[in-house]
Amino acid sequence: MYSYGVVLLELLTGKPALLKDHGSTRDLVTLVYDFCADHPDSLSGGDDPAVRRALAALADRRVAWPHDAALGLLQIARRCLVPRQRERCTIGNMLHCLEVLASSAAAAVADEADRDAAAAAHVQPWGAAPASMGHDIFQEAAEAKRAA
Repeated sequence: MYSYGVVLLELLTGKPALLKDHGSTRDLVTLVYDFCADHPDSLSGGDDPAVRRALAALADRRVAWPHDAALGLLQIARRCLVPRQRERCTIGNMLHCLEVLASSAAAAVADEADRDAAAAAHVQPWGAAPASMGHDIFQEAAEAKRAA
C-alpha cells in the first residue's frame, strides 16, 4: 500500500518519488508531509482560498486538477502512506475511496457539461467535430448523471 501511495503522489504532483535539487536528494513523501504540516487545514476539504492556492501549488500544473479531486487523491495517498503498516488502509478500502472520488469527479464533469450545453444551446464552436466523428466524454457523463 505504501508504494501505491507514492504512485498517487507522483500522479498528483507530477514529480518523481526522489527529487534531486542542487546535489541533494529529497523524497516526495517528505515533501508532501511537510506541505500538510505547513497547511494543516489542507485536508479538511474547506473552501478557504489559501488552502485552495496551497493545494494548487502542490498539484501538477500540467493537469487541470479540480480542487476536490486533488484533495481526495491527497487524502487517499496519505492513508496509504501511514508509517505503521497495520494502520494503513486496506486495498479494498482504498479502492472504495477511489470509486467514490471517481464518481464525484464524473458528477462534476456532468454538471459542467450541462452548463456548457445550456450556454451554447444553438451554437457549435468553431472547429468542433460532428458528434459522429468521436467519443464525447462530457455528453456521456451528463447522460450518466441524468440516468442516475
